[in-house]
Amino acid sequence: MTNTARNITSIFFMVLLALGTTNVSTAWACDDCGNIASENPDTRDRMNDEHDETRDHFNAEFDSWEDWLENTFTPPWLEPLMDMAEQMTTTMVYQVFAIGTLLDAKQELEVQRLLESKVAEAQRDYQPSVGICTVGTTVRSLVAAERRAETTTFVLSQRSQDRQIGNMHSAAAEGSEKDRAARVEQFRRRYCDTHENNNLFQKVCGSPNGGRNATINKDIDYTRTVDSFHTLNIDFTDTALTDDEEDVLALASNLYAHEVPRRIDEKSYTGSTDSLRRDRLKLLLDQRSLIAKRSVAEHSYNTIVGMKAYGSPDSGDATIGSSVDTKQYLRIILEQLGMAAADVDLFLGEQPSYFAQMEVLTKKSFQQPGFYADLYDKPANVDRKKVALQAISLMQDFDTWQSYLRTESLLSILLELEVATYQGMVENPITGGDKQ
Repeated sequence: MTNTARNITSIFFMVLLALGTTNVSTAWACDDCGNIASENPDTRDRMNDEHDETRDHFNAEFDSWEDWLENTFTPPWLEPLMDMAEQMTTTMVYQVFAIGTLLDAKQELEVQRLLESKVAEAQRDYQPSVGICTVGTTVRSLVAAERRAETTTFVLSQRSQDRQIGNMHSAAAEGSEKDRAARVEQFRRRYCDTHENNNLFQKVCGSPNGGRNATINKDIDYTRTVDSFHTLNIDFTDTALTDDEEDVLALASNLYAHEVPRRIDEKSYTGSTDSLRRDRLKLLLDQRSLIAKRSVAEHSYNTIVGMKAYGSPDSGDATIGSSVDTKQYLRIILEQLGMAAADVDLFLGEQPSYFAQMEVLTKKSFQQPGFYADLYDKPANVDRKKVALQAISLMQDFDTWQSYLRTESLLSILLELEVATYQGMVENPITGGDKQ
């Protein structure tokens, strides 16, 4: 018997069970047959005979069914049924293939759409605008200029200290007399104005103003010497003395430590009596205390001059940002504001200082309408500009914080001077009363 015949036979058998054949129903319909058979032996034998007959009937029916299925039904329908099964299988495969094709197309289209969206996002987010490039190119030499500003501040502070304590190689090394003589000579040579004192300064100046017109009174004029310039020709890393350096140093000598401390002879510390030695030592400490207080006051002046000193020079290496190289980008911003080329050169100087660069970054760049027009840009570029402006704002806040620290130092010195006055009144009522 073939597998196909067996399968069909099983199907028909289940159909017969479902229809409930009379003999099958009779054979299996008795639920209490065991109890009845146990009570009457005749009945039990009769029932066993009926079961045997039913079983034989089933076997005969199945044999007849198998014979009919194999010899009558199957031969003429076997090939058509096989062709039908093959056709249905092929049709189902083609249907599954069509569904797979649709799924592949769906996946392919989704991947292409994702790639195209990523390409669009990359073109949108990774193309920096001109505005962000402007910020990037104008800040690359800012750190070097700041470092040179700190160097200039340190040199000015050291020079003032050497001048007051009488170190060698300074005009005040031998005392206030030599210091005044050197400053008067410089005044007559560079800063003297014959029109002062009702035109009676001719004898003091020794000659008409002539070439001194540009430098007249710059040793006492903070505005003309420091405040009116964004970049000063000051570079203490070389040995050449420029006009701006001489003017700044002369102004510092007039503003701070106009009268240098008196020099104390070395013998006063070694060959004198104990009382005189103690007096000399007290005088020395008082002088150094005064110099320390002056250094706090002068530090603000030195810091401002340092911020306006020359920035970093051109090193010849294009990969290193220098103030000379950055100037061309700062120039574009100022020219867009309507500045003439000569005014731009005067504003920035040859090597833009830290002060000049910060002036453009924190003020001038926001005065041009193009800056606000460029804010109509891609969201990523707007975020980049926001971060760049926050960084510039932090640098400006740091400079402001340092200014606050200098102000607090000055206030603390003023408070200490007031306390010293009252302390003198307590320690020495007579002298303290006179001071009050």
